[in-house]
Amino acid sequence: MERPSMTRPRRALRVWAVCLALAACAVAAGEYAAMRHGQAMRRARPEMYLEDAVARKNAGDFPGALAAWREARDRGPEDPGVFKVLGDIHHRMEDWAKAVPAYEEALRLGSAAPGVRMNLLECYLRLGRHDAVIDRGRRFVEEGGPVAGYERYIATACFRAGRFDEAIPHLRAVLEAAPDDLRIMDLLRQCCERTGRGEEAARLAGAIRDVENRLSRYSEEAGL
Repeated sequence: MERPSMTRPRRALRVWAVCLALAACAVAAGEYAAMRHGQAMRRARPEMYLEDAVARKNAGDFPGALAAWREARDRGPEDPGVFKVLGDIHHRMEDWAKAVPAYEEALRLGSAAPGVRMNLLECYLRLGRHDAVIDRGRRFVEEGGPVAGYERYIATACFRAGRFDEAIPHLRAVLEAAPDDLRIMDLLRQCCERTGRGEEAARLAGAIRDVENRLSRYSEEAGL
């Protein structure tokens, strides 16, 4: 009687093993391709580079931050967040003149971030461009947002420009939100003195003393 041959089962097993190996390779190749595609997609988006730019800015690595920003700009030239980050880098470097056009471009592209507006007003103020602070600040007040912050910049710009009458309503608006702000109270007192509002100036001088005395008592009670 002829013994059964083991050749065919072994051959089938080898074929099956090869098929499993090929299938495993195909799965691995697909996963690798998907990973590479995901990496490529992330590299094609500006967010990854913006995160790197912000991290480098916060660490004080400004050349690295600007290099990462350029990568982000190349991938999102119409993204307002890209120009906000550029403005923030120059703001952190205290390069006010370069921060201004970056923030203005972010606004032109539709940025809704309040920080863009506040930082822009600060840059204009530090550059001594008081008219720009006043004009832009009033426009921002009309748009809404952190109005008291905008009013503070407008009031300060008016005061520094010697436009004391114009400063008064803006200073009053700030005091409505922060009634014990000694700096704003004193600016308003000076404006009132310079515009012939003696009674209001005297009232403010008394209010300033009251706040100073109250703060002094708080410090004593706290043992400061």
